[in-house]
Amino acid sequence: MGTPSNRQAPEDEALHQTVAELYRSAIDPSAWKAAFDSLTRLTPVHAAVLAVVEPASGALHLSMVRGYDEAAQQQYAAHYWNLDIGLQALLAWHERTPLLCHEHIAARTVSGNEYYQDFLIPLGGRYGAGCWARLDETRIAQFSLHRSIDQGPFGESERRLLTRLTPHIFNSLRIAETVGGLQRQNALTLASLDALGEAILIVDESGRVQWANRSGDALLQRGTPLAVKNGQLGIEESALDHQLRGCIARACAPRGAGTASLVAIPGSLKHGALQLRVMPLDPRLDIAPSATHRHALLIVRSPFAPPRLETMRPIPYGLTPAEARLACALCEGTTPEEYARRVGVSITTVRAQLRQAFAKTGTRRQTELVALLAPIARG
Repeated sequence: MGTPSNRQAPEDEALHQTVAELYRSAIDPSAWKAAFDSLTRLTPVHAAVLAVVEPASGALHLSMVRGYDEAAQQQYAAHYWNLDIGLQALLAWHERTPLLCHEHIAARTVSGNEYYQDFLIPLGGRYGAGCWARLDETRIAQFSLHRSIDQGPFGESERRLLTRLTPHIFNSLRIAETVGGLQRQNALTLASLDALGEAILIVDESGRVQWANRSGDALLQRGTPLAVKNGQLGIEESALDHQLRGCIARACAPRGAGTASLVAIPGSLKHGALQLRVMPLDPRLDIAPSATHRHALLIVRSPFAPPRLETMRPIPYGLTPAEARLACALCEGTTPEEYARRVGVSITTVRAQLRQAFAKTGTRRQTELVALLAPIARG
């Protein structure tokens, strides 16, 4: 008596491969075409459609089509989508539940319907099956398969196939939406950092540069006393180099105990003076969190570069001179507490000015205010 085999049936192997491709495409948009092609090969079909649409307006956010050319797709979008009784039956059906159209649309209805008679059947389609799911308040995702008259209607095997596929199709689309949103947010954040006049560097506790904004890259290649040697950030003058390493070590102290500090590099005939502000990076935001690697944020600027914001007339965003001076100081990396001590006012006054600056610029956080005003303040 033989032992039972663990080998999957070919159709199950194909299904699992398709599901894997769906989730791969969720984080790599370039893989969607391969995933869609795999979906359409799981059962004989004449055509297939995967779309994200706004039913109220017909606006299309994502469309992958097999079996209909571009001209047919344009015809459908311009006229026939509003007459598609198959789509109407699908959207009236239960969410995430496969529907076989011939079970809900009578043959006599098909014979008198403009969408079927003037569009679908002349293009080789006749029978439909599909499912849908809501992505948000206005958009739905829809997956539909079409067969020709010769291929005949979909049956129970296709219903079972769609039942197994449906959660994966729509889950992968939701993941893709989330990943896309994070990528867009990350791109905006990096663009904001590149817009700042100051050089920004992230180093690990050994001084190895892990990331730099555009100004930071330019600074490291400009031939200043601050440079990367043997993979580590350092300063030519040994005493200042020792001071920098101590500042990085203090910023990278464990268990959130890191402290900020300054390193001043004097100017010379070859280069201008530089000021390095070394600050701890929040461990929750660390770029490579681990038990042994922590990181510090460095902001490098010239201490003599004059801010422009408070001298402009009119001052942008309707800021008062005092609010503009505070904003310039924040753009230079000064904290509100340091600014209060520097100008001899209370921290309560500074915070009140900061709230006014938020209200006038439409920002809500200090980082947003700096990202908005730094390109103006630094020229």
